[in-house]
Amino acid sequence: MPDNAIISIDVGNDTYSFGRYFECVRRTILMSGYLGSIGFGFPAAMGAVGAALLASALTVGEA
Repeated sequence: MPDNAIISIDVGNDTYSFGRYFECVRRTILMSGYLGSIGFGFPAAMGAVGAALLASALTVGEA
């Protein structure tokens, strides 16, 4: 994953797993705040790519 990657995380179990097992160094993390924002991850990644045109975006969520 590139150093300028932007990672957006959806709500649910994947949020807890990400926080527990993923070590972030020099990356931007977008989290919803846990309360009732189902479907946050993908739109957040789209907005991040639009705002930072040279960055890569990754969404962590349940399908």
